[in-house]
Amino acid sequence: MSEITKLYEKAGIKQERMCEWTCKGSKYCSTSCEHYESTQLYYPPFTAEKQLELIKWLCTEDDDFISIIAIDYGRWKINYNFEDLKSEEVKGRSDLNFENALANLINNLWQSLTEEEKQQVKGILE
Repeated sequence: MSEITKLYEKAGIKQERMCEWTCKGSKYCSTSCEHYESTQLYYPPFTAEKQLELIKWLCTEDDDFISIIAIDYGRWKINYNFEDLKSEEVKGRSDLNFENALANLINNLWQSLTEEEKQQVKGILE
């Protein structure tokens, strides 16, 4: 399971059916679509806009910092210092592409987030 999938599950985001035929151009497949039952379930795309909003959300306090390191082509490491964790460094795995490294970092922080912060992350992902 990808880190992105784990993040969507933790945030309580539901999968939707997406149709490439009849409903093409609309966000999700309609129950009246002839292809509805044969379409697969997908989470909403983890777009660059959502990723940027998560990075901005992570750095809302003066003492927060995030470092994004390109290990080599296709591998990233993201470090984050969260003052509420007594300056303990939280790290994203370095064997992942950027999107999964960012999702991994949020997954690592998840248990330390307040309910309000979890709702903010959910709002960004929806």
